[in-house]
Amino acid sequence: MTPASARGWQPALLAMLLCLGGCYSVASVPASSLRALRSSRGGVVALDTTSGQRTVLTPRSRIRFQRIDGTYTRAVSASDLAVNDEGLFAIHAVRVDEATEAIGCGLDDAALEVLARTAPEGRTPEVSPDGSVRLRGTDGAIYRWLSTFMFEMATYRRPLGRWTFRCPEHGWAARGWTDLITALDHGIEVTSGLAWRDLHRAEIENMNGGRTVGALVAGTALAGPVFAAVVAQNLGFTLPSTPDLPVSASDLEAASPWVGGPRWSEPGPMMWSAGWKAPQIEHRRRVFTRWTRIRSISDPVLTMEGGHDLRFGDDKVFNGSYGAVVRFIGLIDVGAGARYTISRDGYDTVGGYFRLGGHFHLDMQGRFAGAFGTDLGAGRSFQFRPFLGLRARLTEQLFLGVFPFNPLYTGSGLGVRGRSPGWTFPSTLEVSFAF
Repeated sequence: MTPASARGWQPALLAMLLCLGGCYSVASVPASSLRALRSSRGGVVALDTTSGQRTVLTPRSRIRFQRIDGTYTRAVSASDLAVNDEGLFAIHAVRVDEATEAIGCGLDDAALEVLARTAPEGRTPEVSPDGSVRLRGTDGAIYRWLSTFMFEMATYRRPLGRWTFRCPEHGWAARGWTDLITALDHGIEVTSGLAWRDLHRAEIENMNGGRTVGALVAGTALAGPVFAAVVAQNLGFTLPSTPDLPVSASDLEAASPWVGGPRWSEPGPMMWSAGWKAPQIEHRRRVFTRWTRIRSISDPVLTMEGGHDLRFGDDKVFNGSYGAVVRFIGLIDVGAGARYTISRDGYDTVGGYFRLGGHFHLDMQGRFAGAFGTDLGAGRSFQFRPFLGLRARLTEQLFLGVFPFNPLYTGSGLGVRGRSPGWTFPSTLEVSFAF
């Protein structure tokens, strides 16, 4: 594809990026509703929004807060939230270049010499009688100093010591001492808080399952012509040119907040409320338990499904299955199970199957979800089943699914006695339990 023709496809590519960004929904929650977090039991929390609807706060949500003075905090993961009677807290990571002070321990004389040699102009390490060393700097000086020190020490093969850092907005690191490589690569964990009295509202961002399905369909429809055009050009075919619509850098910048990840990119530090002291942040409780946070990443689900197959006329055949899947980030199902058949003349098992599917919430409360995917089975005969249906949440962990007229192909093999291979269209009910 020539540069001229490539420019003609830029609007399509921009539209694809906008489709991906449309997978998220943001709900505004007043401070009065957020106080329900103090009495939560560690699971998913349903909250009233300013629009009169309800939304859910899960460990996968992202949240930012608006103070009563109108300013916003930076967005943090809801899995990092903690509460007590005084306010809300977040344990989150910041880059080392935000630190203005660092203390290291466990350094030998050679390390201290390298630390002094790599110091920025006008800075010197302060060594205390107990052997610990203190560094001070602003505007990223600490990060540059320690990065140079780490590379210099690579030739000495000496220990880099343990370090802790202080940021002006957050105080000393929440987890105390850490190794230098981890701190420089992944940042330092700090605790920030906001008093209930200073909180006006919150904005909660969740993935929208309905929009995600729409984005997948729209993205595929848009990507097909683009891919075909690239292949055709490489094969030497001449395609009709498309008009060169102007897509400037400013257009892409305008679209970027909608593409990939949170939309809240403006700097807004998660600051302590005025007058808070260390004793007031004790006895805080995590909003989500460890098990809830683990489930938000990978959740084991047991399924039981059954339905009638009327392909054989009056000789009705019941198709059923038992399975187990792992639901990753609440969206992708990967698992396996056993499918069986009960016919009038006896019981015949078909064998096992492998499942790859999707589970997309259709509303903000997660009451309904669209399910689709593919089962591939083997055993006494080959089976192929693309499925599409709807799941409704009865309780926090129990789901009921309906899969009407889903095609099921049974290949040659022993299968059901006396039956030839071919397609059936059973309608099934599914009961699933998420741990």
